[in-house]
Amino acid sequence: MPKILKTHKKNDKKQSKITVYCISALKGLMIFLNGLGLLSLLLLKNSTDSVVFYVFSFVIMALGGFFSGFSAYRKLRGRGFLNGIIASAIYMGIIFIFTIALMRFNISANILIIAPVCMISGFLGGTVGANT
Repeated sequence: MPKILKTHKKNDKKQSKITVYCISALKGLMIFLNGLGLLSLLLLKNSTDSVVFYVFSFVIMALGGFFSGFSAYRKLRGRGFLNGIIASAIYMGIIFIFTIALMRFNISANILIIAPVCMISGFLGGTVGANT
């Protein structure tokens, strides 16, 4: 009697972890870009250089990292802090590339603040996602 090969339909459309991390980082990047657009409109209207706007840019960056970590945990489950850190590391890498390219490869010490802001907020996003 001949053997019949069974084919399985792919009803379960699970994405790979790398894809989920990249999509989560892009979601965080969209939040960052929207906040950056709002910040640029505020700077255009006020035209004064203030510390508040400088801090607000890092708050926007932290919100993007938080949301990328939160989104990664919601899709993958598992360890929240690890998912948050990995997703925010990808998010941080994208921001590093854009920042260095826009600054014409003139690296300053202020760019180094991006790393802890993104990583800590991604850690918190994954942890909050795991605890809710």
